[in-house]
Amino acid sequence: MAQPPVPPATGPAPIASWQRQIGQRVTTLWWLKALGTTAFMWVFFLFYFELLHHPRYPITVMPDTWIDRAVTFSPDWVIIYFSLWVYVSLPGALQRDLRGLLWHGASALLMCAAGLAFYYWYPTTFMQPRVYWSSQPLGQILQSVDAPGNAFPSMHVAYALFAWAWIRHELHEVRAPRWLHILSLLWCMAIGFSTLATKQHVWWDVLAGIVLGLSAGSIAVLATRWRKGLPLRKPITSPLEP
Repeated sequence: MAQPPVPPATGPAPIASWQRQIGQRVTTLWWLKALGTTAFMWVFFLFYFELLHHPRYPITVMPDTWIDRAVTFSPDWVIIYFSLWVYVSLPGALQRDLRGLLWHGASALLMCAAGLAFYYWYPTTFMQPRVYWSSQPLGQILQSVDAPGNAFPSMHVAYALFAWAWIRHELHEVRAPRWLHILSLLWCMAIGFSTLATKQHVWWDVLAGIVLGLSAGSIAVLATRWRKGLPLRKPITSPLEP
């Protein structure tokens, strides 16, 4: 007697590789991500340079520290300094849908608004040492457009740490290998150091940027985990854990 057909085995669908998941995320709404990131940066710099050239309150001069004196000027770090604009684009590029993209954009907007509020109510500057960019064209561009002001907190440092928190969360979701977590962390730390090595900030600016970036990044990642119904585990205390 013929045996009845055996139904195919059912079970959870296999999880795509981390490379494929990242590829799918980056290509999803790529045009909106590119336009949105460009528009966001353009609007931020409109406010940034307006407050830089037209401060609303008396300017406070931030003192230097032994850390600033220990870190010598190096023009080669300007490449890492400018790489921030690539690094901060990654969290948006890694969002898998429109809702996540809007959620990330809103959290970035709130953090930038906090930084601009400091620049409005507490404008600062510092005694920038005389530096020479003759060997580095990017440094000459930086020196021509960015005066030593709007420095506390360092939004370069704050946004790098904010982006790192988001990148770590997204890498964790796609089960990326440990080396990608390490690479992201090292890139973030290098950007922070570059603000001192290029003499664009003093240590007090960097410290305030660390506080702002870690606070905003932690809150944003915890909020997105809550939105997705995930456990509110500490997302930043173990930065190398995939």
